[in-house]
Amino acid sequence: MSILSSLIPDIIKPIGDIVDNLTTTKEEKMALHNQLNEITKEIQIKSLEVEQQLIAAQSSIVQAEAQGQSWLQRNWRPLLMMVIVTIVANNFLISPLIRIFYPLYPLLDLPDKLWDLMMIGVGGYIVSRGAEKVSSNIKGK
Repeated sequence: MSILSSLIPDIIKPIGDIVDNLTTTKEEKMALHNQLNEITKEIQIKSLEVEQQLIAAQSSIVQAEAQGQSWLQRNWRPLLMMVIVTIVANNFLISPLIRIFYPLYPLLDLPDKLWDLMMIGVGGYIVSRGAEKVSSNIKGK
């Protein structure tokens, strides 16, 4: 479930509280709650559709890059991921061992934004590989 979809009930809840505090009949309150539940479901469905479109767009971008003419166009993501993996390996595998003998061995800075970029890059790779496998299975049938 997307982040937006999970937030929708929290956004709609205050409206439900207002409905509960109305001085109307129980039937009217139930009808309003039912309408509110339907609206909530529609918003969640729309947000999931938007998220699916976003994932499809991201996947198509990665696929277009992978099929590009330029070597750099095809390989910039894997190169960037290798740099980030090298930094992570240095900070969490290599550096602790070397610091036993050389306490001043430096740690490489990995800003939060770079970590986020790695997460997006890995996610894009996984989506594109999954789409590639699904499309090859469909073509094979």
